[in-house]
Amino acid sequence: MPILEFRTADLGRIVDHALAATDDREGFHDDGSGAGLILVANLGGVYLMSNGTPALCDSEDLAVVAYAVGADPHLDPDWSDMVVELVEPGAGEFKALCNWARMIRHISKSAELIRIRVEDDSAELLYDPPPGREPAIEETET
Repeated sequence: MPILEFRTADLGRIVDHALAATDDREGFHDDGSGAGLILVANLGGVYLMSNGTPALCDSEDLAVVAYAVGADPHLDPDWSDMVVELVEPGAGEFKALCNWARMIRHISKSAELIRIRVEDDSAELLYDPPPGREPAIEETET
């Protein structure tokens, strides 16, 4: 069960986009509550991206993503090891739709990293709260 780390400084733009979006791709919030985030592991690395529409793209019309620490194919020589840990043989990719944008925005105010534990078909956002507070953990199924 790998634990992924993401730099909160890298997540701001995609979290803001997810929270501002009024519609989503792939039918992730059928209740009309807005878009969320997608955790993806494939030949493009391991990353989080906004599920909101219109898609969040850079100047070259590529999706804006936040890579997990050590999983950026442009910077990390061993990035594919993390993909192999997450993707079942023959599956091609791992994808989890996550309603964590508000929690990540909150965590980003006091932490430099967020952690996500991936196990089987689920992903958990891990958060170690300040002393005296209950831990907040959210889980999503793929």
